[in-house]
Amino acid sequence: MSRLTPTPLALGIALKRWRLLHRVKQTHAAEIFGVAQSTISRWEAGLQEMAPAERAKVERLLAARFESATDRALERLVTESPREVHLVCDFTHRLLACSSSRGAQFSVPVVTLLGRSLWRYATPEIMTKELETLLQHNQGKNPENFDYEFNLGYGRKYTDATALFKALREMLDDETRHHMKKESRTMSG
Repeated sequence: MSRLTPTPLALGIALKRWRLLHRVKQTHAAEIFGVAQSTISRWEAGLQEMAPAERAKVERLLAARFESATDRALERLVTESPREVHLVCDFTHRLLACSSSRGAQFSVPVVTLLGRSLWRYATPEIMTKELETLLQHNQGKNPENFDYEFNLGYGRKYTDATALFKALREMLDDETRHHMKKESRTMSG
């Protein structure tokens, strides 16, 4: 698995998040992928790896694309902005759009970065903000059925690259697991 490839658990969690967002039941997702409903359940729990063809299909489904008029308007807003802005996919961290003023800051032409993950270029400030978001998920009031499990795999390979971020991440993950257990007890009791 490459550094930029999501783990089976992260991919399964992202699939579940997509299903819930689009109100797709596991049985319908199973039809889409040509597998049993129980397979979807095991993928989402990270208990079963996907075959390469299934994985590619899930990644294509989850990858951000500019298909709707709203998406294309957002892309234009970013690319035509005089400010130094860029847009990345939440799931893959791929560069989706970039303003020319932001592109001028890159050491390589923007065209070579479009569609590629930018996680490896994240500054300590960006990683700090990402960890801050995880902290907010643990401290704030989240929607019912909030998917804490997604946070456990999010950006881990990059936050584990330095001792400080790894230590912070371990504390945040412990708190996340605590919330998951608490939510599990609430739902079952």
